[in-house]
Parts: sequence; C-alpha cells; structure tokens
Amino acid sequence: MARAQKENRNDFRSGLVAILGRPNVGKSTLLNRLVGQPVAIVTPVAQTTRRRIRGVIHRPGAQLVLIDTPGVFLQRKQQAALLGQMRAEALAALHEADLALLLVEAGGRGCGADDEEDRLVLELLRRSGKKAFLAINKIDLLSDGRTLGAVVDFYRGLGMFEEILPISALKRRGLGRLLSALEKRLPPGPPFFPPDMFTDESERSLCAELIRQQIILQTEDEIPFRVAVGIESFREGADKQPTVIQALVYVERDSQKGIVIGRGGALIKAIGSAARRQMEKLLGGKVYLELKVKTAPDWSHTRSGLRRTGQLL
Repeated sequence: MARAQKENRNDFRSGLVAILGRPNVGKSTLLNRLVGQPVAIVTPVAQTTRRRIRGVIHRPGAQLVLIDTPGVFLQRKQQAALLGQMRAEALAALHEADLALLLVEAGGRGCGADDEEDRLVLELLRRSGKKAFLAINKIDLLSDGRTLGAVVDFYRGLGMFEEILPISALKRRGLGRLLSALEKRLPPGPPFFPPDMFTDESERSLCAELIRQQIILQTEDEIPFRVAVGIESFREGADKQPTVIQALVYVERDSQKGIVIGRGGALIKAIGSAARRQMEKLLGGKVYLELKVKTAPDWSHTRSGLRRTGQLL
C-alpha cells in the first residue's frame, strides 16, 4: 500500500494491523469502536464479514490502519468458492500487515485448546512470523475473574504474543490501552492516508454493505449466507437533490427470493427503508433507493458465480 504523503518527522509511526479470529468474536465491532465510525457492518450472524475492510485511526505522532477480516473457519463443501475467497482475504490481510491482533472471547468455546477453528487461527499466525497481540474480548460478560485468568494463562503459555489485553469492544473497555500497545510496536514511517480519511472503502461499497446488513438482520437465520448485493447505479445528488441508488439483491433459490421480498413486497420495503436511513447518515443527504431481487442459482459455489454477482474482487 502506498503512503499518502511524505512526512518530515522521523519519529512518526504508521502501519497495518490485521485483526484475526474465528467467526463472531467481535472483530467488526472492535474495528468500528476503535475507528469511531461504522466502517464494517455488524450482525449477530457468523461470517457477516466477507472481505478485508480497512479502518484508519489517527493518533498524535502515529497512524494505525486496522484490517478487519472474515472469520477463519474450517473449509466446508457448501459455498466452496465464497468460503475459499473469504479465507484467502484473511490470509492476504495477515501477509500485508505489520502487526497481527488475534481476537478471542473471554468466555468463548475452546479457548484455543480443544477448538479446531481456534487451533487453525493460531497455526496461521505462528507460520506468518508476525509480531502478534492478543485481545480477549467480551470481558463484560464474565461474572468473575477465574475464567479470564484461565484464558490468559493458556495463551501466555503459548509464548506467541507481545501483550495480552482483556477488552470489551461493545462497552469500550480497555481500548485505549490496546491502541497504545499497538502504536508502540508500529514501524517508523509516514502516514498512509490523509488526516480526514477513516476508511478507503468507497461510498458505493459501504452502501451495498448497509443493504446486506439489513437483509441479514430482517431475514434472521433463513438466508444470510446466500445473499449478495451489487450496486447497479450510484448517482450523487447535486443542488440538494437526492443521491439515487439502484441495487440488485442476489439469492440462490426462488424460494429465497420470496423470503426477501416478503408478502406483498413488505419485507423488501422494510429492508430498503432501514438501509436508506443508514445511507442518509453516511452520505449526509437524502437518498432514493431502488431494490430489485434476482435469483442467481448457486452463485456462492463457483468463481464464475462470485464474478456474476460482483463478489469477486
């Protein structure tokens, strides 16, 4: 990644930090809290994040570029192409990063010892040779310190981590200490991004993700992994005119299309209204949003399907 500008100060630090972990440990919530902006969508559904998403943190004398990644998981045959791309995205983030931040749950399953996905993440991290930090998330859910102590002892015994830091991303606990620890280990160098930039995601991409977030939230467990969103047209408003966005929602079955549309079109209208409100906050103006739903059979199973739905980057 190219630097944004030359920096005359030789004490400035900047670098990329890859946030890794198995699905649903709170990586996207942590990114949003640290950046102070909703850069990555968050839902209760595992594997919501599908690709690398960068958030930029500006500190006095330093710039941290955090990279949110898809959760690392065991490969499955279903949706093989999409799952393979998601794992490749996580590996690419780890490869390009200066530092790695592993996120685990304070009271989560396995604690790395007997969970296959946790062991997989640890092995990928070990092979990378990157300087690594451990953040133990969701400490607000613990009733006492004994569980946390056991998790800390296990990971400290691995001898892999520069520091181990208990946090709660949701409650914003321990985040200042985490940022300070990461900042101290950044390499010297000029910033990557100008001071007014908090992500390199385009408005078009952010709006597509806001639509997908609402689909996941409003269809619950019925189709989240089988939906993709592509922006067909994005026309910015001028002279107080609304931004006009036309988007296509892809599903894999006609039955899923019916679920997303809902009886009498009620659900797709609700999805559109909720997404439009979020877009207006993001863009700072009125938005006209048009949604259409299309069946693309088994789009998540093949690379041609990913390309057809705009999911192959």
